[in-house]
Amino acid sequence: MNKKRQKDPIPDTDDREVIAEFWDTHSIADYLDELTVVDPKDVYISPHLLSEIVVSLDPETSSKLMKVGKKKRVDPIVLARRWITDLVNKEFKQYSLS
Repeated sequence: MNKKRQKDPIPDTDDREVIAEFWDTHSIADYLDELTVVDPKDVYISPHLLSEIVVSLDPETSSKLMKVGKKKRVDPIVLARRWITDLVNKEFKQYSLS
C-alpha cells in the first residue's frame, strides 16, 4: 500500500526565527504546490529586519557545499547558514560573550 506522507503546514507567522527554523528542517521541493510567485517590487522589507552578512566562497568550496547540500537534500544556503550559526554559537559560548 502506498501511503502519502503527511507534511507539516508552512508556519503562518512573521517571526523570522520560526520561519527560518521551518525552512532549515524542511525541503522547499515538498511545498512547491503551495507557493506563489511574488514580484519583488511588491515586497517591503523593513530595514531593521535586515541583518545580513554576505560570505563569498572560492569556487571549489562553493562546489563542495552544493554537492553536500544535494546529498543531504538541503539547500546549500540553508546548510551554510546552519553550519555558521552552530559554529558562531559554539564560539560565543566558549568565550562567554553576552
